Amino acid sequence: MSKILQVFYALFSAILLSLAIQNEFLPWGSPFLGLFALVPLYIAFSRAKTARESGFLFSLTVSVTHLLSSFWLSNFKDFALFTIGATTIWYTISCFFLGQLFYGVFFIPPSKKLIIDSGKNPWHIPRRVFLFVSLYILFEWQKSTGFLAYPWGTLYMASYKWQIFSQIAAITGTLGISWLFAFFSSVFAEGLILLNKVPLVKSMHRSFSALAASLFLLFMLSMVYGTIIYTGKKEVIDYFDVILVQQNTDSWESDFQGDKKGILISQALSEKNLGQMEDKPDLIVWSESNINSLYLPDYYERLEHYPPERPLLPFIRETQVPFAIGGVVRLPQTKNQIKLEQEGFSVEEINFGNAILIFDGDANLSGYSAKSQLVPFAEAIPYADSLWMQKLMQKVAGFSSGWTAGSEIRLFPLALKSGNTVRIANLVCFEDAFTDLCRKMNNLGADVFVNLTNDSWSKTNSAEIQHFVVASFRALEFRKPLIRSTNSGYTVVVDAYGNRIADLPLFVSDALSVSVPLYKNQLTTYARFGNWVPLFSALFVLFHCLLFLKNKIHAKVKSKENLKRKKDIERTLAKEDSNENS
Repeated sequence: MSKILQVFYALFSAILLSLAIQNEFLPWGSPFLGLFALVPLYIAFSRAKTARESGFLFSLTVSVTHLLSSFWLSNFKDFALFTIGATTIWYTISCFFLGQLFYGVFFIPPSKKLIIDSGKNPWHIPRRVFLFVSLYILFEWQKSTGFLAYPWGTLYMASYKWQIFSQIAAITGTLGISWLFAFFSSVFAEGLILLNKVPLVKSMHRSFSALAASLFLLFMLSMVYGTIIYTGKKEVIDYFDVILVQQNTDSWESDFQGDKKGILISQALSEKNLGQMEDKPDLIVWSESNINSLYLPDYYERLEHYPPERPLLPFIRETQVPFAIGGVVRLPQTKNQIKLEQEGFSVEEINFGNAILIFDGDANLSGYSAKSQLVPFAEAIPYADSLWMQKLMQKVAGFSSGWTAGSEIRLFPLALKSGNTVRIANLVCFEDAFTDLCRKMNNLGADVFVNLTNDSWSKTNSAEIQHFVVASFRALEFRKPLIRSTNSGYTVVVDAYGNRIADLPLFVSDALSVSVPLYKNQLTTYARFGNWVPLFSALFVLFHCLLFLKNKIHAKVKSKENLKRKKDIERTLAKEDSNENS
């Protein structure tokens, strides 16, 4: 019965977290549920009898959360096996091993159980609370970085509706928000655990009270900071006028047919909004994947006549406005790709980059920014640079690789009507979800983040809103506006405080004219120091690991000394007995 209850607790945490972040029932999530999401998991860990049991519980919670909150990954057509299947398998396996570390947080050696139960170690409760929180934050940090990075299903997503509280992201980053939510869950869970202890030792009560007081203080400080920042807004130094186009076309329509339809719809929507504006905008932004059938710069000249109904380049010249359009660029081949081609394999697609194409007012291709953070198992295949993997994928799946990652981080300067210059950080698809990438762009001097996305394949509102929510924290972390132009949603402009200035409904064809406020460039604490929260969490865990090893070594040494002393005493007594007998 106990094991069944443990499984229930793990599943309950998964359900709470899935409801706390944006979903089909609560479109913007629930911060309140987010505060309690880890309570059942914490209690389950506290009752685990073995490290394997802890590993199983954590694996179950994370994998079920992933399936419930990111179920829409199964709509990624032919890649569903990789997007939802491979990622779930990865979380199931990796979190089983990671979860075993949580056993050490709650494990009490038999020799110390009486000491702890009697309350002679008042730091036991705070120690395990902070260890649990630290390990969980390291998990979220690991989940959000590297090749397999996927920062969805994270605690901080639940906080979106608490805009004032979320302002601390400029100091701590999003992991600081997750830390406070995990801290709340841990303290609340410890309170429930203590209620079952009879009688309650005074020292335990005092240590728990101090923990609860520190939790209250941290939340109050966060709210005070957020209120000060939110009400004392930064001075606007200029405005950046943009038209954002949401064409709402089918992502899976054949390239030429889909491109033609999307371009014609985007042209009509752009023209409509241009006719409603007194002055021309500084930039017109179309969504990701507008031009898939003709990769640039190779086929640039073809756009003089494509689509035949209304060619793209002449249209841009008519407007005399710069454009940012999602398309495909051909990137240089790697050595392995060249070798693969020499062996007779087709490599037509493996050097294509998913990119943002920048055209000036005269329709010249002034540059592009290729996506560097690729979707694991869909756009990027593990060991894709290895010849053996490319051959295997070619034989098994019919393609030898996904997209090729861009290798450069570029800012694009754009002259405004005011005479000032805005430096644009272009982000393709889910690149706006990654703080490390955005931090590099921010610290190079970016004034605004511009994201082009196509999530229409998901066919769900929750997928569109989740992506936006994750991205919106970039505005808070770096105090920069965020502009998102998408195929089907969520097309929106966010100011430096996370406020939505203007937006479009999901899954409609429409366009939006917005004057985006620009602010004086200033490094936030997070921009300056980066992910210092997981760093301190790692140091805290490392300190306790070293302390554990030290105590274990000390115990072994003491045990040997006691054994030696015992043998010495036995030898002395034996000698005395021998003397008496003689």
